[in-house]
Order: sequence, then structure tokens, then C-alpha cells
Amino acid sequence: MNSEKMKNKHRGIKIDGSGWVYGERITVGEQVFILESKSTRGYSKVQFFNNGSLCRLTIDCHEVIPETVGVFTGLSASKAKKHLSLDVFEGDKFRMLNKFDVEAECVAMWIDQRAAFYLVPIEHYPVLRDNDCSKEPEFDWLFCEAMLHDFNDCEILTKIGTIHDHLLNEKKEENERKI
Repeated sequence: MNSEKMKNKHRGIKIDGSGWVYGERITVGEQVFILESKSTRGYSKVQFFNNGSLCRLTIDCHEVIPETVGVFTGLSASKAKKHLSLDVFEGDKFRMLNKFDVEAECVAMWIDQRAAFYLVPIEHYPVLRDNDCSKEPEFDWLFCEAMLHDFNDCEILTKIGTIHDHLLNEKKEENERKI
């Protein structure tokens, strides 16, 4: 992995749905922005204030849909569909074949309780994403039966998209209706 890719450690879908943007994450109130390190062009201006007095630092960045922001895992998939990179971000979807020849569709996700990225079966993703499972006894089954997969357990890992692909399609259709 080259150092330039490591610097672009987040990605998110632009608020207008025009695609993904990669770079540094900036949060201002409820809004989330990605500052592209390779580009000085952008859609939004952000102003920072210092101790009540205006201290303007205006930077070009892209506002993104907050729930689509994912962090780069530092890992690479063994295979990917033609239009996708091998770089693995949180929220990427995979078709996985493990050493026991079990095929599953999984999502890359940070698991706080394990302090690591895991491949989570897609059907368990919403439960893990929306709950602090470490504090709730009724979620114990997730760690016993959810089949959390370490990236090292996978013989064949094919990146097939992201859990947010539907948002890109919805925004594209919405923009086409406006024309």
C-alpha cells in the first residue's frame, strides 16, 4: 500500500450523489465533509471560528452523506469487480469463500468489542451497526453465532460493491428527474 493512499483514509458519497470522494474527514456540527488531498476544487466552503472572534480558514471540500463515510482499513481484497478498487473501506460488500468452502456475502465493519475490522454477514450488519452489543446480554449470540470473519480466514475475497450503492442510484435518479 503506498503512503499516498494511506493519507486518503476516508470516503463518502457526495451530498449531490455525484459519486465517491476520498480524503480527510471533517465534521462541522451535523455536517460531514471530505477534503480531497489531490484536488483543490470542491463544493463547499468551511469557516472555523476561534474564541468567538472570526478566524477564517476557508478550504474547499465536498459535503458528504454522513452515513456513507467509511474509514480505509489498510487491507486489500484478493479480487474485485472491474469497476472497483481492491482497497477495503468500512462498508464494502464482499462475496467470501473461506477455508471451509463456505460462501457468504459480508460487509467490512469495525467491531469495537474486538478492536478490529471484521467481515460481518450482511444479515447481521444492521444489528451490529445500530447497537452497542457489548453492554446488552441479548446480543451475546452475535459473537458466538454471527460468524465474524477475520480477513485472514478468507481464501477468496471478492469485493462486489458497498452497502451504500443504493444511495448512489437513488441520488442519480433524483437528479435525472430534476432535469
